[in-house]
Amino acid sequence: MSNDEFDARLKEAKLTKKEFARIVEMSYGGVVNWGREQQTVPSWVESWMKLYIENRKFESLKQSIKESGACS
Repeated sequence: MSNDEFDARLKEAKLTKKEFARIVEMSYGGVVNWGREQQTVPSWVESWMKLYIENRKFESLKQSIKESGACS
């Protein structure tokens, strides 16, 4: 995953780099440095982002169903 792809995934997930760093318990500076000075985005980030985005969609759907009373 390139740094540009990472930025696009963050946007899709509605996360900032600072929020991402907090969630994955990394230093903000470390996340910001990906894509600079020959550093690449770690391979685990792509699957983590995919699962995070999917989970947000499911949580939103679950909330919508709960609010509609469909599960009552």
